[in-house]
Amino acid sequence: MLSRLLFFIGALFAGAFAFVCYDFYCFIDKPLLSHLISGHNQSLVFQVPPSTSLKQLSQKLAELEVFSSKKEQRYFEWLTQLHQASGVLKMGEYELSSLHTPKDLLQKLINGEVILYGFTIVEGWSFQDIIAALEKHPKLEKKLAHLSSAEIIQKLNLPLQPEGWFYPSTYYFSLGFSDEAVLKKANQLMNKTLSEEWQNRSPYLLLNSPYECLILASIIEKETALVSERRVMSGVYQLRLKSKMLLQADPTVLYGLPERKKKLTKIDLQTDTPYNTYKRTGLPPTPIAAPSLSSIRAACQPDFQGYLYFVATGNGGHYFSKDLAEHNKAVMQYQRNQNQSQN
Repeated sequence: MLSRLLFFIGALFAGAFAFVCYDFYCFIDKPLLSHLISGHNQSLVFQVPPSTSLKQLSQKLAELEVFSSKKEQRYFEWLTQLHQASGVLKMGEYELSSLHTPKDLLQKLINGEVILYGFTIVEGWSFQDIIAALEKHPKLEKKLAHLSSAEIIQKLNLPLQPEGWFYPSTYYFSLGFSDEAVLKKANQLMNKTLSEEWQNRSPYLLLNSPYECLILASIIEKETALVSERRVMSGVYQLRLKSKMLLQADPTVLYGLPERKKKLTKIDLQTDTPYNTYKRTGLPPTPIAAPSLSSIRAACQPDFQGYLYFVATGNGGHYFSKDLAEHNKAVMQYQRNQNQSQN
């Protein structure tokens, strides 16, 4: 009788263990959010703060109803312990879709597959454009808010004239990343890019330093959207500099005005500022925007074709001329086209 009883008890425990194992393995492959949401495009976002323990995490997920019962909460803790991952769960912000299983969730937490956000510095943006966009970004930690430009420059150890020193790109980050960190990263990338392009500069370059290339690149960036004509435009400006001619670059004049404008007036052209290249020879004292790689490359590798002038064609490009007479004809043609389009 005792042996039968022990066999029965053993069989009972074995059956219970087999059921728990079966139930556990069913759980780890079951979509977690199926009881909360329907459809394949819905999701749940949650955060894992620093130093969160496995128990705290499972409790938080239970409160968010990721687990439908205490049993599922316990199963997830077992799954984590089986993978010896209790101490390697990464902090951050995570997203669970309606298709994710407990195994998927654990893998995300182990790999640190956090939600990434992006901040884009647009080619041609000014320093103030960048600061304004950083202030508006909802996911960046604001360490620079309410600081003046001078205070930001000092805090980040930036050049005294920071214009142009931030590389246009999209910078991806997880929750907790700051506006300060974005600026530092963009500044480091611009320094690296400018250094590399200067090392590969043309032997016929007529500029004297990487900073002069950065200044010219910013002018090119604002003058034309066509990458195909940027090296030619670089050649025009450098030949004008060599000949001691005025650059006569409208974007520099616009930059030097106290208020932002899209079009210049005759008064603007006659107003003397350090950036009025209709009044002053040479490059302006600083860049006027954040130049793209193609503009930096164009500044460092100009295409000299003997052109000294250019004028907009009205379709996004420019007509290049070697002498003033040809240039004046091109200007008259541009004005005729403008008048026809307005009539």
